[in-house]
Amino acid sequence: MQKVTINPSIAGLVDIISIGFTEIVPIYFTAEVNWVGTYTFQLWTSNNKETEISVVGNPLTILDTLMTLTLAPEEQEIPVGIYYYEIFLENTSRVFFKGSLKIIE
Repeated sequence: MQKVTINPSIAGLVDIISIGFTEIVPIYFTAEVNWVGTYTFQLWTSNNKETEISVVGNPLTILDTLMTLTLAPEEQEIPVGIYYYEIFLENTSRVFFKGSLKIIE
């Protein structure tokens, strides 16, 4: 496991590569204080945010200081490809994490 420290004043760039279409992969984000509020995961075909990709279900769960992004492309109906994602706080639209997501066969 790799540990990364994120400056909360800017969005953390986290590229997620080589997730198999049939895999179920949890990705953990930890904080020093509890995550407060409602966070959303959104996916687009590119960082221009022209075409949003619909994700079945809610891949984010939060328990105190642990945020878990669970990617299950087949179940969530995310096709094989390269995408841009953001995780943001709903009421402020502040982006906490963003990057590319690559789903492979």
